[in-house]
Parts: sequence; C-alpha cells; structure tokens
Amino acid sequence: MGDHGAQLYKPSQPLYRFRGTLTAVGGSSVTLDVNAGNRRAMRLLIGQPSSQTFATGDQTIFLLWQGKVPTVISLGQLRVGDTVVARIRAGKGSTLAQVESTPAVHVGDREPANQP
Repeated sequence: MGDHGAQLYKPSQPLYRFRGTLTAVGGSSVTLDVNAGNRRAMRLLIGQPSSQTFATGDQTIFLLWQGKVPTVISLGQLRVGDTVVARIRAGKGSTLAQVESTPAVHVGDREPANQP
C-alpha cells in the first residue's frame, strides 16, 4: 500500500506546474527562472519575466529526487542552480499574482521530466 490511502480524493482546484532553475530560497518562498511548465502555468507567463517567486507554506512538501526515488527534505536543503518543479493548486482562472501567493503543494528538486 505504501503512501496510498484507503480513499482517494480528486483535487478540487487545477494544477499549475512550473519547471526551472532555482535562483533563490527565502524563508517561505522559492524563486525560479522558469523555462517550462504545464499549459495552464505557461499561459500565465505570456509577456512576463521568466524569473518568478512562489510562496511555500507549512503544508508544502519538498522532495529531492535521486534517479526515480524521492526523499523528503526541508526548504533549507534546496540548492540554488538545481532544476526544480513547483506544483501549485489554485482556483481556475487565477492570475499569476494569485498563483504565486498560493503556497505550493509540492516542490521537487531534480524531479524527473516525466513526472505528472
């Protein structure tokens, strides 16, 4: 069973996924030079600079991927220069500012490109 619960819940909000190079780590944020993402995320970046800062919070999960194996880490263990994926669940039709201020659900350091 691993980390799977007895009951599965479909997320109530759409996913905004940003992939890029980590350029800074704050006390409750990460800054990425975004170079990829899902369609919903990339639409928000049209006409915007590639450097974006995303909020993190108490519920944010930080993962360090070594091959295909993730390990839970802390915000302070993220390394500037690594490729990072920020996953944020925010309301449909949210603005870039709203998405950035919503704490990320999960931040993956060196996450493989084929992860959903």
